[in-house]
Amino acid sequence: MSAREAEGSPANYFDALLARLVAIGQPESCARAEVFEAYLEGKPGDRGKKAFTRRDRDELFWSSRVVGDCPVDEWRNESMILALTPYLGQEKVSAAGILGAIARSVPDTLIRAVRHSRLVLAPQSVRRREVDPLMATQTPPPLATSNSPTLTALR
Repeated sequence: MSAREAEGSPANYFDALLARLVAIGQPESCARAEVFEAYLEGKPGDRGKKAFTRRDRDELFWSSRVVGDCPVDEWRNESMILALTPYLGQEKVSAAGILGAIARSVPDTLIRAVRHSRLVLAPQSVRRREVDPLMATQTPPPLATSNSPTLTALR
């Protein structure tokens, strides 16, 4: 069964993990963070005799309800920012709708993930073409003001 077929079904490893964690009484936001950490740790590791490839894992994770139903505010969580980093470095799986929601609601999350992924070094990347229009509408927060002691010291 492909990850797309597993989408929304209990056979999706990440959805099943979230369900198990919630069933034992973990708050859903904590359980979701733990699922993201499992993805970052490279889980699931195998399926029978055949190991999951990175592409299989990415497709399974990014097509899961855990990701699709994640409240936008939770994307500020460090493990979720770190999960975006490898997503931005690959080209096989697309989650453009999720990126759009993140860019609109928590742009600092997307900015950090782009920096971690070194996406700026890959101008021809599919993810770069996906992110550039989203970031064009964002105004980054100022790094320092003209009264900042650091800028004054540099004068």
